[in-house]
Amino acid sequence: MSVKYYLSVLGFAAAAAMAVPSVASASLLANESFDYTVGGLAGNSGGTGWTGAWGAPGSVTRADVVDTTGNPLTFTPAGGAPIDGGTRALEVAVTATGQNQLCGARTLASPIAETFYVGYLVRYVGAGAWDSSDTFALHLGTNATSTTTLNFGPRAGTAGGPFMIRFGTGVPVSGASTDGILTSNTTYFLVARVNWDGSAFTSANLWLNPAANDDVNIPSGHASLSGFSSGPITHLFFRHALLDLDDIVQADEIRIGTLWGDVVPVPEPGSMALLLLGAVGISAMQWRKFAVRT
Repeated sequence: MSVKYYLSVLGFAAAAAMAVPSVASASLLANESFDYTVGGLAGNSGGTGWTGAWGAPGSVTRADVVDTTGNPLTFTPAGGAPIDGGTRALEVAVTATGQNQLCGARTLASPIAETFYVGYLVRYVGAGAWDSSDTFALHLGTNATSTTTLNFGPRAGTAGGPFMIRFGTGVPVSGASTDGILTSNTTYFLVARVNWDGSAFTSANLWLNPAANDDVNIPSGHASLSGFSSGPITHLFFRHALLDLDDIVQADEIRIGTLWGDVVPVPEPGSMALLLLGAVGISAMQWRKFAVRT
């Protein structure tokens, strides 16, 4: 093949890179990266898709923004783009055991009354074991405090695996937990789809560390739940249960959207075209060097 051929392909790739628009999350409903000054979470009001600030945690709960520069929460789905928590995250611990409390609540800018996806990063960093019925879950609330709501997250002692999705509190029902083992200092990515039947939310699916196309390859998720009924979602809050004094949990990068791709991102078409552009350019230079030597 001639240099002229490679240059023509190179030109085509360049045109493609400029012509393909980047993917925008037009259906992204809300996100929270906890990009705040280190200290208490309550009173902070960044992110998008919310109204008002984070509320105060329970009386024996520590819900703080911490610096994770040295060990950020991050996960890259197979075939997808990195989900990067950056240099700040939420950290939750307790100052007294045996308490089940909220870790702060926040109000959505608009109630959600349609099928949607929600995902977040979570990591256990405590000195002790994640045991008994230790629980840390993100609640999708119909108000700021009711625990009789859909929630998902890590829960020790769960039959079948350490990550569950449930309605209310207590032991998850059969089929509503994932396989696997929760390992300390390991970041996990949880994604739930909450299904609206036209008048209420009545079922949900949960994916643990999904690949970019698992909404198609595993449409029912790694765990699922049905048989409940919930009205429009108006609030989000984290809740812990039965944590010991040496249990510490971190969470980051909450994303809520009406499309899978809002929560589980894939590389933008423009970026992929630029990668092609670079690969073709390198090939052209290598061929030209070979042609000169021969």
